[in-house]
Amino acid sequence: MLWHCTAGKDRAGFASVIIQWLLGVDEAAIREDYLAANTYLAAEVESLVAMLRVQMGRTDENADAALMCLFTAREEYLDAAFANATRVYGSFDGFLEQGLRVTAEERAGLRGRYLF
Repeated sequence: MLWHCTAGKDRAGFASVIIQWLLGVDEAAIREDYLAANTYLAAEVESLVAMLRVQMGRTDENADAALMCLFTAREEYLDAAFANATRVYGSFDGFLEQGLRVTAEERAGLRGRYLF
């Protein structure tokens, strides 16, 4: 699956997490795929950070660290999302069923369409 996204961790990245979960991909593989954005986008992120450094007119370690947080996927982001879904809905599946209102029939339809 290909998504076009600046960092691959927020809207598009989390949408990928949701789709993979609905398709029954195990959590370890979902995490690995989510974090792969860092590998594939490393050069672009470094270029973007360098450009922003120039625009700011100075080098600042705190600013660089903040930009890296902004533009990289981190496991703790997924941890927070899963923890919040569990806190509010009892589980990530609960979030999908109650929060996003994905029915068992819709889930089965996705699996039938995309899994061989």
